Formats: sequence, C-alpha cells, structure tokens
Amino acid sequence: MPQEVGPARRAAEAADGWAEEHLGLLSASFEAFGAAGDWPSIEELAHRFEVEGRFAEVDDVSRLVWQMPSDLAFVEHGRVVLLCRALLAVPAAAGLLEDWFRSVRYAYDCWLDDRGSELIRHELPYEHNTDYSVAECE
Repeated sequence: MPQEVGPARRAAEAADGWAEEHLGLLSASFEAFGAAGDWPSIEELAHRFEVEGRFAEVDDVSRLVWQMPSDLAFVEHGRVVLLCRALLAVPAAAGLLEDWFRSVRYAYDCWLDDRGSELIRHELPYEHNTDYSVAECE
C-alpha cells in the first residue's frame, strides 16, 4: 500500500516545482544580491528583465513575485528575499550555501567547546569568500 503524502510534503514539492519553472527569476534575484549586496526590489528585477529582453520569460515580475510560494521567498520593503529552499535551486548560490553550512557547523563546534559567546565574524570559515580567515576552536 503506497504511503500517503502529507500537506507539508505536497507544499515542498509544489515549491520545488515552482522554483524549477521560474529558475530565471530566482537566478536573477540571486545575481542582483551578489552584485549589490542587497536583495533586489521588484522594480529592479522587472527593469532587468525588460533591458535584457527577457520580458517574454517573465511577463509580469510583480505578479510572479507575489505568487511565489512562501517556502521560497518573501517580500520585505519591496525587496525579494530568497530563502534557503530557493537558493538550493540556483546553481550560482552553491558556494554561499556551502559557506553558510560550514559556518553553522563551525559555530556549533565552538559552542560545544564553550566558545560560542566568543565567536566573531572573522573567525568563520568562508571558503568561497577569501576576505575571511579560518580560525580553529582550541
């Protein structure tokens, strides 16, 4: 007898399907974040698609952003903020996610060694961002 899929699983699968179908929008959002250091506004994304002649790909950026599943992103002060599930769909975000996971793991290891309250940003092991150094918990 096949196991029934629950609502959370169906929502996750729907979000993954949406991400695959609209990868161009997610990728453009991440690229804008990488270039400016801030999440792009809906207007910036719409302008980018228009300038690049990709408006046929995303005919109404605003409508599409507001229809995006909440598992993928949210809009804050008019800016499109991607969540981890959306970033997983964007190949260019792999390095960021690897650094994030490595940093969380490092912070956890330091916490186990009773160094959690002393952990500072420059100690985090960012492999994909060479501006940061790697420190050891000793």
